[in-house]
Amino acid sequence: ACCSKFGDFAAALESLSECLQLMRDGGDGARECKCLLSIGACHADQGDLLLAVEVFEQALVVARTCRDLADEATCFCNIGSACVHLGQMDRALECFDIGLRLLRSVGNRKGEAECLHNLGAAHFNDGRAEQ
Repeated sequence: ACCSKFGDFAAALESLSECLQLMRDGGDGARECKCLLSIGACHADQGDLLLAVEVFEQALVVARTCRDLADEATCFCNIGSACVHLGQMDRALECFDIGLRLLRSVGNRKGEAECLHNLGAAHFNDGRAEQ
C-alpha cells in the first residue's frame, strides 16, 4: 500500500516500525494491528510474501486478542492474497472463506465484494472455477 504509492520502502518501514512500537508501548491493540497490516503490505509490495504472511499472522493474533472481527477479516484476506501469489491455493481459499464469513458477520458489504472477487479469482487461477 504505502510502499507502492511512495516508493521509499525503507522510510515507510522505519516509520511504521516506530509507530508499531509506540502502539505496543501504549497498549493500543487496534492500532498495533493496523500498523502490522501496513508493514505486511509493504513487504508484500516488495515481493517478500513469506515475511508478509508472517506479519499478517502477527496482526491476526492482535486482532483476535482485541476481538476485532473486521481487522481479523482483513488479516485473513491479506494472508489469502499473499498465499495466492505463493502458489498456496488451498490455504488461500481457506483464508478467503474465513475472511468472507467474518466480513458478512460485521456487515462489511464492500469488503465482502472484494473478498468474493479474490476468492473467485483464486478458484479460477487454480482451475477450480466450477466450484
